[in-house]
Amino acid sequence: MNTKPYRDILKQRWIDDSCKAYLCVAQFKAADGDFKGAFWASIRAAWICDNDGYWQGAEDYRTKALEMMRRSHEKGGIVSDTSVRDGLLQADLLRRTGSFQQAKDAVMRTLKCNPDAELMRLLRFEQRLIEQVDKAAHWAKEA
Repeated sequence: MNTKPYRDILKQRWIDDSCKAYLCVAQFKAADGDFKGAFWASIRAAWICDNDGYWQGAEDYRTKALEMMRRSHEKGGIVSDTSVRDGLLQADLLRRTGSFQQAKDAVMRTLKCNPDAELMRLLRFEQRLIEQVDKAAHWAKEA
């Protein structure tokens, strides 16, 4: 792929090579209409940025993942195994980017979908994190 966004990714010297690889995969997948694949590649790039302490990159790639989720949903797809889990992922990504009101709205919409006990527990945990204006990473076992 010889597009400007692809070349721009490769030129960014401050980004870890494995992060660049995931960003390039996300570009390829999105260009092919595989928004689920682009979503997960973007998430992996964000995680690498988290590990490297590159917070702005992590936030940018979470925002990109949210865009890929939106595009997948527009095509009638989901990015996880259920639409309820997609709602939880969306809420978490929005919270991590500091979009707390949107995250709260995503939790409220998802709670209306009758989640199972485990997802209910995780959604309630997201609610608490949103109320605390907490952008940090957390483990499911903390819920």
